[in-house]
Amino acid sequence: MKAQLCLCLALLLSIAGCGGDAGDNPRKADPVAPAVVAVNYPIAYMAKRIAGDWLRVEFPVPGDVDPADWQPGVEQVVAVQQASLILLNGAGYAGWVERVSLPEEKLVNTSVAFANQLLPLESVASHTHGLSGEHAHTGFAFTTWLDLEQAIQQAAAIRDALVGLLPDREAELTANYAALAAEFQRLDQRWQTIGARLAVGGVVFSHPVYQYWQRRYQVPGPSVHWEPGVEPEVSEWRAFDELLVQNTIRWMIWEAEPLPAVRAALAERGVESLVLPPVANRPAVGDMLTTLSGSTSLLESRL
Repeated sequence: MKAQLCLCLALLLSIAGCGGDAGDNPRKADPVAPAVVAVNYPIAYMAKRIAGDWLRVEFPVPGDVDPADWQPGVEQVVAVQQASLILLNGAGYAGWVERVSLPEEKLVNTSVAFANQLLPLESVASHTHGLSGEHAHTGFAFTTWLDLEQAIQQAAAIRDALVGLLPDREAELTANYAALAAEFQRLDQRWQTIGARLAVGGVVFSHPVYQYWQRRYQVPGPSVHWEPGVEPEVSEWRAFDELLVQNTIRWMIWEAEPLPAVRAALAERGVESLVLPPVANRPAVGDMLTTLSGSTSLLESRL
């Protein structure tokens, strides 16, 4: 009996130690409340907003790692297996999920409502993301939440799953979902206005992660594979100059602030740099909505 208690304690500690609470609510959930694990920050944020203090929402990915490419260790996998629910993004996001044994009855694909609208990746290119090393994107585009209409559907799937876990709290969970959906809708309206302005001048994207944002807000434009903290090579600048010959481009959308020298070199070419973070992982300050709202205000002031 004592050994079993020790094992349970170790599992609880491993869950807490593999990334912690989603971190967007200053109040802490009951430490003995059921745990829900999310594979990326947007899903964790939505779950926390809906669950309030009734559940512990765990997001185990370190802050300096792209959640799409994260590989959990054995202890982290065990912790995920012990959760009451495992919230997936869908669209092939977090490939590790397919390579480990997870209880099927605990898996919730939050993108199932629009599975037939997923966008296949048009091309594959090897590149790096920070510490994750060289890799290539394949399959479907997976930053689904950047279409806020889809994000609302993902939040609805989370709500339904949480109600199944806590049926006595359906009213509270539903009210929390409605408040979150309303905030997404207000931001969605602002993005529609921004999209209309961007489409007139022409846009290039620093990375192919904006596919759903482009489709929803009708902003066509090519993508390159540039990282915000990396100086493009001579060959990349040469290819970019050829892109400028073939396309009318006034703005470049970045995942994060580019290097000053890169921003200046783009400006010399008549291209202004704008930042719209995908917030796949926790922002350094604030949360998903405050980060997106802040970047949106900057976009509105520049367009």
